[in-house]
Amino acid sequence: PPSLAAPAAAAAAAAAAWAGRVRHRTRRCRRGLASGVASGAESFGPEASLSSDLEVAVQAGDEAAVQRLVKELLASDASRRGQHANSQSAGVDFGPSVALPDTFWEDLKLFDEFFQTTEAGGWSPNHAGFPDDWLEASWLAPLCGGDVGGTGRVTAELAAREGVRLFEVAGAAASAAAAEAARHFHEKGFVVVRDALAPDVLARMQAVSAELIRVAVRRHPFGNRGPRRYSLGRTTVVSETLALADAPPVCEVLRHIWQSDRFSVQCTGGDFSLPGTEVQELHIDMPPRKLADTLYAFHDPAHPGRNFLDLPAPVVKVYFPMVDFDERTGPPRFVPGSQWQTAHEDLPPPGTWEPASMRAYCPKGSAIIMDQRIWHGGTPNVSEVARPMLSVHYAGPWYNEDVLNDGGGMQFYRYHRGALPSQRLASLPGRRRELCRHLVPPPDAPQGCAHCGSVVACGRTALAGLNEHEGRWLCLACWSQSQNQKKK
Repeated sequence: PPSLAAPAAAAAAAAAAWAGRVRHRTRRCRRGLASGVASGAESFGPEASLSSDLEVAVQAGDEAAVQRLVKELLASDASRRGQHANSQSAGVDFGPSVALPDTFWEDLKLFDEFFQTTEAGGWSPNHAGFPDDWLEASWLAPLCGGDVGGTGRVTAELAAREGVRLFEVAGAAASAAAAEAARHFHEKGFVVVRDALAPDVLARMQAVSAELIRVAVRRHPFGNRGPRRYSLGRTTVVSETLALADAPPVCEVLRHIWQSDRFSVQCTGGDFSLPGTEVQELHIDMPPRKLADTLYAFHDPAHPGRNFLDLPAPVVKVYFPMVDFDERTGPPRFVPGSQWQTAHEDLPPPGTWEPASMRAYCPKGSAIIMDQRIWHGGTPNVSEVARPMLSVHYAGPWYNEDVLNDGGGMQFYRYHRGALPSQRLASLPGRRRELCRHLVPPPDAPQGCAHCGSVVACGRTALAGLNEHEGRWLCLACWSQSQNQKKK
């Protein structure tokens, strides 16, 4: 019944998250890495049983049972956490490993509201009494100076075994290596460049990613892309993330991909998975091909059968791994060459066959440059740490938003205008400033919400309206309300 729809959906997500957590802890015990939790899988009996009962209650629509079982699960976990905390070494602090500027913390507050509006689906902090410490501090240790990690040798060996080439774009041979990497990109749909980030930039971005993870988990405890798997959405309001934009090895490869240096940043973003995350289905980072003629105002009179999806990559996403991507943390997998299939072939239905794919093993600080049309998906995270990757979306020199006919819905294919205040753009280093030129507020940006009239900063505390609201700027509250009304 409608009165149970929201509680049932929330409980279903809770049950899935708890089930993943129980499976993860059971694996930990089997490896003898209980880390303060009572040894033996039998210690998870109560939580496993409660999760199972919760799924039954959801299916039966028994609201009272759902509420009772959620409370029991929370109480069970709180008890376990108390035992776990007592076994931790005293004085361990997994705060940021580097000092972040005051502007970062100001931006993080904006991101909190932005994520809540665009990615958290209306969830509120501590939804249904969810514990504040769901995110275990040790999961963020590699991002906060608690673990220096390896040398990259292991991930390089895994990549070689997988058939994934790790390009090095540096020194006198940088241009030649970048040209070869670009050819690899056009053929395979993705390419991995190691040592893309300088060590100091990597350390800062690790600290940034830890704080972004804390916001996302607090706002949506169960995961917004499946149990324990997250998209950060657009993070461009956090100006610190733009330090990724002008990574020299990446820019050199993009220059060869597009045969021009006039590409630009559309937005920044990111994804992460928590320990216990299962495999993710193959997908593409754009709407399906059947909507291409509707969403893209593109026509080639010389080739009437060609659509927007047939073009050389108009936009490119670059992922920057913040931890080593190995067999335990779970790298993304890609189906080589599938970017050329997207225009004419559907992805395999979930649960059926899956074409051969390659796992992008690589050391932290690398760059995974991908065509957003390539078939790809996440792999399980069976490690003890979060596995984040921050991203930058770039538009090619010839790209124009006029090609979009989507009512404003394809946010990642549009410039995040207004996310970067004009005075901050002026303070950026030369190349970064040029790349981010489209992120400042539009010249005609209004000062108030088109619906309620509240004072707004377009792109930061206001979003461009969608569909019937296209062309109007709405404060985050009104934008969210318009989306909820659309769903109803």
